[in-house]
Amino acid sequence: MKFELRPYQQEAVDAIYSHFETSADNALVVIPTAGGKTPVLTSFLSGAIGQWPETRVLCLVHVKELLEQAFSTLIRLWQNAPASIYSAGLNSRNLNGQIVFATIQSIFKKAYQLQNIDLVIIDEVDLVPHGDEGMYRKLLADLKSINPYIKVLGLTATPWRLSSGLITEGDNPLFKSICYEVEIGTLLKGGYICPPIAKTMETQINVSGVKVRGGEFIASALEEAADKAEITEAAVDEIIELGRNRHSWLAFCAGVDHALHVRDSFKTRGITCEAITGKTPASERALFIREYKAGRIKCLTNCGVLTVGFDSPATDLLAILRPTKSSRLWLQILGRGFRLSPGTGKNNFLVLDYTSNSKNFGPIDLLRPKSKSKSKKSDEPAEAPSKVCPECEAEMLIASKECLACGYVFPPSAAQITHTASDAPLLASQIKPVWLDVSAVTYQRHEKAGKPPSMRVLYRCGMIFHQTWWCPEHTGFARQKFVQTWIRHAPGSTIPKTVEEALSQTEMLAKPKSICVRASGKYTEIVSARFE
Repeated sequence: MKFELRPYQQEAVDAIYSHFETSADNALVVIPTAGGKTPVLTSFLSGAIGQWPETRVLCLVHVKELLEQAFSTLIRLWQNAPASIYSAGLNSRNLNGQIVFATIQSIFKKAYQLQNIDLVIIDEVDLVPHGDEGMYRKLLADLKSINPYIKVLGLTATPWRLSSGLITEGDNPLFKSICYEVEIGTLLKGGYICPPIAKTMETQINVSGVKVRGGEFIASALEEAADKAEITEAAVDEIIELGRNRHSWLAFCAGVDHALHVRDSFKTRGITCEAITGKTPASERALFIREYKAGRIKCLTNCGVLTVGFDSPATDLLAILRPTKSSRLWLQILGRGFRLSPGTGKNNFLVLDYTSNSKNFGPIDLLRPKSKSKSKKSDEPAEAPSKVCPECEAEMLIASKECLACGYVFPPSAAQITHTASDAPLLASQIKPVWLDVSAVTYQRHEKAGKPPSMRVLYRCGMIFHQTWWCPEHTGFARQKFVQTWIRHAPGSTIPKTVEEALSQTEMLAKPKSICVRASGKYTEIVSARFE
């Protein structure tokens, strides 16, 4: 096996080993879309099996397309990997591999056929429903009854669920903390993913008249409002004009009929285009995707299909015709453009947002789940709620008509063109930061129910205070970030392990001469500091 990990990928592998050496808790690694989770997985597995040759591993995924991609990448990186596939959807039921890749729907009753498993790896853990029951919990419980010392590793690009916020929160979470996280901004600065650029559109869907149920647009009402000929024709004209020098286009639509109508509009203008929806036969879907990746289809329109388990590196234009209130869905959509594609000359991807998604969610590198609290004191809108598929237990938006994982069809349950489209930035780096002189710094203990204590750091700049939090007693990424911050403020000193230790040593901390702040919603974010 010969491949070189990127620096953050090696950090992730090291963090996994460190976590399992020091903690009995399950390990969670967060790497954004296109950041390369499979090389991390491959390196960790090859190292673990090399060191402990009897190790048996089960890799679980929700969607067969994701399984195929992960398995193919692992074999490409590690040609002699002792791996097999167990998935009804892929017509393979092989449990003989030392590493078994499986879809949860096919494997969750097979613990006793698997017998002793030492490590379970769950990809896209944000799709795992919250709670003590379900396929994953049943399988893990059965495997643990066979091997009480089994270890669990979770991988995800978005560490929050639709219904319950952060994966690490709530009652009896499967993962109690994040052992390693790399942020979108870090990947962008390193040139590991493509940056998005946005254009101000002449056409925009105004959803002010579309009703909301349970925190998300009512699907039927949204499609009825958005699927207007005048909106479609105007948007398609703009996409063709702005995409003239772009390689591959994806259009995200508000419903099945909407996706078909947008497709037809492209075709009447001589653009090769096909639509993929939950109703598209599997053979046609595979053909369309293959032709799109080969460059023989210019554009694919879709409704709720090409957000999970679809990767085409050459994609360099995203047309957003699907408003949403789900930050997770929005990030997944934008993730389709992140992958590098050197052979096509791609150095960015163009986002044509015909909705208010960009404005509502703000920069994607600052995106975090919104509050789930029902308290009237909270002035943040709740994240869009979810529902669980009764067939495979995948979690998805409550408005979804079909399960993206297994294809289960759920029982059935005024917009206009404006010329005030948002040109909101997609990255925090596109928001102009401001440097402010610091007159004083204070440090306070901060308590939050159910969490380790932290330090609240207040910078006084004139008559205004700006704040941030340091987390010496947290684990994973939060602790890692604290260590880096402390070293910068007190080079050569001993790194505190508790808030009390840190507070007792604040006199040795260098006071920044100025800080750089940037608007982040209704708050400000401290992005840098200058010292004497």
